[in-house]
Amino acid sequence: HVEELQRLVKPGNLLVFNVKDGWEPLCEFLSVEVPNATFPRFDAYSFLHWWRGGPVAFAIAFYTAHSVALAACLLGAALSF
Repeated sequence: HVEELQRLVKPGNLLVFNVKDGWEPLCEFLSVEVPNATFPRFDAYSFLHWWRGGPVAFAIAFYTAHSVALAACLLGAALSF
């Protein structure tokens, strides 16, 4: 999927981001300052072993959290224009 997006999206308009890289590449791409806060990290594997709500409840929580993070990034990008 990444290769297809890289082929279709104009260079400079796509960030292929690894959360292990932290704030710097994301903020540089969005042309915003790096926050003075620890980058939020989520270890889904460890969380799954702790989770007691079952796989469906876990999937709902997991994808809700990621949707909120994506929405925040998109809002940040939209506000930077």
